Amino acid sequence: MEDNVNKIWKHRYKVGGTIAVFIVALFFFFGLHTNEVYAVSFNDEAIAFVTQKEAIEDALQTLKEKKSTKLGQAVEIKKNYEIQKQKSSSPVTSKEDLLKILDEEVNFITRGAAVKIDGEEKFYFKNDELADSFINKLKDKYSINSNGEVNIIQDVKIINEEVKVKSINSVKEALQLVVKGEAKQKIHVVEKNDTLWGIARNHNTTVEKIKELNPELSDILQLGAKVVISSTEPLLNVQCTYEINNEETIPFKTKYKMDSNLAVGKRQVIQQGKQGKKKVTYQVMAENGDVVGKESINEVVLQPAKPRIINKGTKLMFSSRSGGLIWPVTGPISSGFGMRWGKMHSGIDIAAQYGKSVCATAPGEVTRVEWLSGYGRLIEVNHGNGIRTRYAHLSAFGVNIGQKISQGQFLGKVGETGHATGPHLHFEIRINGVAKNPLNYL
Repeated sequence: MEDNVNKIWKHRYKVGGTIAVFIVALFFFFGLHTNEVYAVSFNDEAIAFVTQKEAIEDALQTLKEKKSTKLGQAVEIKKNYEIQKQKSSSPVTSKEDLLKILDEEVNFITRGAAVKIDGEEKFYFKNDELADSFINKLKDKYSINSNGEVNIIQDVKIINEEVKVKSINSVKEALQLVVKGEAKQKIHVVEKNDTLWGIARNHNTTVEKIKELNPELSDILQLGAKVVISSTEPLLNVQCTYEINNEETIPFKTKYKMDSNLAVGKRQVIQQGKQGKKKVTYQVMAENGDVVGKESINEVVLQPAKPRIINKGTKLMFSSRSGGLIWPVTGPISSGFGMRWGKMHSGIDIAAQYGKSVCATAPGEVTRVEWLSGYGRLIEVNHGNGIRTRYAHLSAFGVNIGQKISQGQFLGKVGETGHATGPHLHFEIRINGVAKNPLNYL
């Protein structure tokens, strides 16, 4: 039993000794392979290692001088790094790599100018003169007319401040960035009468591009559907307002004159029309080189237009049934012109549905709108040349005394007022006060 215990303890001593030797060897190995170096850290991460601190300072000074020479003005270093002495097994950074790392990571600054667009810094220049040159060249680029007024729509300010050397733009670079714009995705909600072509046109894109962004979209758009639109928005919008003068034609107008010597329905051109000329001054508004609006602000007539004059006949030709009268209402004749029940029936009765519209048989002027004994509700129209027509037994009036009416115009509604046995229209034609048979003229 005692011999077994001794064997166990001897085995433990051997294992423990082996581990101790291994640990010592590790310390010895790393001790041989670690160096005391100066580490350059950015955001708590060491990314360069040198044996001499002066190597870092010399590299920074070299970069500072090169940048100052290139810019033609003083460059300073805004410290954003830490230098710490430590032991490290990382390889020492070469001089060439050290320069690249420091050039990329260190904040080299200079006194320059920032261009703010609606409160956000977008461009940086080494001085105010270049910032002003950028603004002026941008305006010149989109100035369509030399006499126009050019303005930038956004709020633009030039601020004199410290700027990072790596962020400085040349005027050419800044202009290219403005033209390129910013890619932004928009959503168009489909409205009534929208089409893919119209949506593409309004958003300065193509139907193919819209379909590419919306693979499940059909040509038949659903009201309220959301369509993804990929568009580019300019960083700055330059508005140019200017005036232009155009010589344009003045279209002639057609005037009509009533001619009592010309039969109803006849027309006669008595003067041919001729176009005129005018000088029109427009105020034009363009945005980024594209015209977006035009408004007429002044017109000067150079040659007035000559109207075309047409005479319209108003004379009723009662010599035959083709004399120009139309039927006041459609329906069968329920009672003709002539003697009836021992008395003279001075017109014709046209049977029609109660409330049916009654129209004027020819143009004229309304002279009566009244209740007249056996006629009931009566309308009388004077057509000139001693010719008058009467419309009786109406249920409702649609015109007033003195009103000028045209042929076919609504006068009233069929009824059975006055002495009537049922709904119908009593229609008369009187020439110089004498009743005539309407059937000879309709």
